[in-house]
Amino acid sequence: MTLVADSGEVFEEWKRRFDPFLRETVEKFYIFSEKIGRGTYSTVNKGSDRLNPESKVAIKTIIKKNLKPEEKTLIAEESLIIQKLNHENIIKFIRQFEDTERIFYIFELAEGGDLYDHINDKNRLCEEESKIIFKQLLQVLEYLHLSHILHRDLKPENIMIIKDEVTGRVSQIKLIDFGFATYFSNDDLPCLSCGTLNYAAPEVLLGEKYGEPSDIFSAGVILYLM
Repeated sequence: MTLVADSGEVFEEWKRRFDPFLRETVEKFYIFSEKIGRGTYSTVNKGSDRLNPESKVAIKTIIKKNLKPEEKTLIAEESLIIQKLNHENIIKFIRQFEDTERIFYIFELAEGGDLYDHINDKNRLCEEESKIIFKQLLQVLEYLHLSHILHRDLKPENIMIIKDEVTGRVSQIKLIDFGFATYFSNDDLPCLSCGTLNYAAPEVLLGEKYGEPSDIFSAGVILYLM
């Protein structure tokens, strides 16, 4: 059946009335469960696929209200970056939704916890486990930097882990949270002071121009903590 509007005004009224039913909303596809994280302007919940409840995901919700202009810029860049990333040590992006008030990012769910809690539980990691973690971290940084991307917020809380079922040691890491990530080139280096104070390189804290070494510095702090 084909409907024909008598005028443009009638068409716009039809569109207004039917749009909520035709729009692909996150609630149509995913069920929200407990909250597992919180950021400056976002929260992260566990979730599941409505069509396949056994398929678990992480749902990052960004509230658009009261966002500062620079935060809107960071969010727009994060959206571009996460959709292009494809690496075994980066959390997999699945899809994005947006409505008038919120933005939703759907990611694979890494249920092994984060590196920060793992270090706290063990106090110190053995050399063999630390080598595995740090090697994978350097590999993912190489991938990002060759793609002209800086993460700018490397810290144990942003490294999810997968443990070996037998040894209980970390067998794989998954880097998350690209909220401060940015593209860079040698002719256009960033100078925004951002990230987490305890892990930021001196040049970042001073507001000077910086590049790949700033991420390497943060990785070195993580190695020291392990």
